[in-house]
Amino acid sequence: MKKLLIFLLILSMLLPSCASTSKKNNVTSDSTDDNITNTTNSITTPEETTVITTEDLPYVPDPSSPHAELFYDPPVDYRWHTLRHGAANTYKTTVKRTMEKILKKYFNEGEGGVVTNVPFDNGFVDNMEHFTNLNGAVKMYLDQGLKVWLYDEQGYPSGTAGGRVTVNNPEYVAQGLTLIKKEGNGKNPIIVNKDERLIRLYTAYAIDDSGNVHDVKVNDNAVSFEGVSGDWTLYIYALKEFYEGTHAEGNGYKGKDWKTRSYLNIMDRDAVASFIEIAYQPYADHFDYLDQVVAIFTDEPSLMMNHNGASNPYAQLAWAPGFEELFEEMHGYSITHKLHFMFGEKTDEAMIVRTNYFQTVAKMVAENFFGQINDFCVEHGTLLGGHMFNEETVNSAPVYGDLMLCYRHMGLPGVDILNLKPERFTNLGGSEAMTVKTAASITRITDKKNVTMVELCALDLTGTSAFNKEEQEVIWNALNLIYFYGGNHINSYVDINAMKTNKQYFVDYFARLGYLSQNAEWDGEIALYNPMATFQAYTMASGSKEQVWPTDMHISNEIAVRLWDQQLDFLRVDDVFLSEAEVKDGVLTNGHASFKAIILPHIEVMPLESLKKLYEFKEAGGKVYFAKSVPHLPDSFEDMEEFKELASKFTYIAYEKLIPTVKNDLSYDLKLKRSSSAVCMSKYTLNGETAFWIYNEGSADKTYKFSYEKDAEGFEIYDPLTGEIEYVEYTEGSEFELRFNKRCAKFVVIKK
Repeated sequence: MKKLLIFLLILSMLLPSCASTSKKNNVTSDSTDDNITNTTNSITTPEETTVITTEDLPYVPDPSSPHAELFYDPPVDYRWHTLRHGAANTYKTTVKRTMEKILKKYFNEGEGGVVTNVPFDNGFVDNMEHFTNLNGAVKMYLDQGLKVWLYDEQGYPSGTAGGRVTVNNPEYVAQGLTLIKKEGNGKNPIIVNKDERLIRLYTAYAIDDSGNVHDVKVNDNAVSFEGVSGDWTLYIYALKEFYEGTHAEGNGYKGKDWKTRSYLNIMDRDAVASFIEIAYQPYADHFDYLDQVVAIFTDEPSLMMNHNGASNPYAQLAWAPGFEELFEEMHGYSITHKLHFMFGEKTDEAMIVRTNYFQTVAKMVAENFFGQINDFCVEHGTLLGGHMFNEETVNSAPVYGDLMLCYRHMGLPGVDILNLKPERFTNLGGSEAMTVKTAASITRITDKKNVTMVELCALDLTGTSAFNKEEQEVIWNALNLIYFYGGNHINSYVDINAMKTNKQYFVDYFARLGYLSQNAEWDGEIALYNPMATFQAYTMASGSKEQVWPTDMHISNEIAVRLWDQQLDFLRVDDVFLSEAEVKDGVLTNGHASFKAIILPHIEVMPLESLKKLYEFKEAGGKVYFAKSVPHLPDSFEDMEEFKELASKFTYIAYEKLIPTVKNDLSYDLKLKRSSSAVCMSKYTLNGETAFWIYNEGSADKTYKFSYEKDAEGFEIYDPLTGEIEYVEYTEGSEFELRFNKRCAKFVVIKK
């Protein structure tokens, strides 16, 4: 924008409009003391004798643009939040005026808020003094215009309140079935006694070499079988506590000062209700600001089915009260005599049973843990946020049954990013990119306010906050990619206030990216299907010796990176989306997101209803790309014949032809004149106008040429480095140039 406003008008516009939305432009004379460094980018009043020219004046947002002022100076909602578990103790031990100055400094320098909690020691939520101090601390944060999140657990994984939930309720402990398998021949009696490491024997049956099932005698401690003619296999299932070798043992609080190191069964509704009563209800009873909290952060709750086989000889299958009844209600048959399929076999029957098993698990976890806690949060004026365990793996079945379904039951989904080096994002097998994209996709295809939280760590760097120049560049690049993929709210263990240089540069730049991301609607046209049923079909009980994964499990990650290299973007969609979506004018839409194409990476199993929707979409002109194979199995025995007939109407595309075909069919109207894998591009709309997010991932400043293949009067160029919005006129058929700083983004809005 041309800065042709008179000096007095500029000064009047620089005055803060309200304390809750301004940050660096309202530094006052008492905002610092001897112990606090002054802000480096504050606006100062020039000396009366200074001669001011228009070139000397700071940028002033164009008042005619609806976004200019907020883009230039985004409110705290879009700004960096820091995890400070000790805020209540700081309040207790710090002089009030000193703490006020510290928080004012945070606000003035562009920080957005804090994630905090009552202290974990000396009684945790049982200590009322903790709530007194937390109330005092949070009031001071809110009074300074900062935002607040709460952290829910004494350690992690969340779910036990430091052991309080399970110490007197062993029935709430994470547990499941383990298999004891015995083979024999003829009518030779066998007795199997319970191993002392097991809770009790649960059920048992035998199958002969003709596939006939035979009942056996079973009680809590022993199984006896008389044998039958021919070869037979005896399957015995015992309940076992899940802890040794699991995520719960390897992380978190480990039950210190309590009598248990057990973890919660997150499938069990009663167990989770107890966790809410013990860990959440005290905040509702004793914390004064729960309805002003953005969200409550839950940290890595999960099924404990994953384990280290070296320390645990038993394969493990997650289980909970009511599982068998729900399974039969959902799928129309009993799993009791089909449990052996969870520990082996590659038949069609075994794959469908495993798919149905994990669908049942997913429903219990999503509704009983995430849904039940989010309902409590909503009732008290906030939301459930936080992140999951092992979310960077493409197959979530062993951990949640179905990660995307669990995200749907959270109010504000998120992820953690532990490692920030570029290869974690941009290699063909890179996991962090898909981690962010999966959670961000749920916020876009559902009504979750376009907010995706990212807990930022930096474990692969120095492990401190005083990062050197090279490490700051790594963080900068990683954050740019995180925002491009859809993460747009930072809760960070990297304390931005300890960053000795470039702090203001960081907080302002990424606040502007957050503002754009949360206020624009993604419109990138391509869906990438999450092959959850296929993963479920392949997933056996944790530790099963027969487990064999498909060779191309990470094909979704590869497709993602190749799309980004070709200036295309996508959202991940699931079977729930397909069940809700309608086909309108060749577009697949559920009212929150719309697509002209869908890519399905090597699908073997999927619901019949999903395949029907894809066929309807295809017939209406939509692009359906089955990569490498067309599915051959439904997720229901009853649908087999109809599914196979419908599947025969699809063809697949060879993997090496997939991305060139998609690019030819769906490249955006704004085109990079000379393709470069250093440029990432995604399509949005902002206030109904087409817009493009463009990121220069290159290590040098660069000018790129673009063309636009439709009518336009010009372009608004949003520059998050400066906060400026520049208008560029456009003549149809001409080229225009954009200059990018290295590893910086711009947002281009098409004006018509």
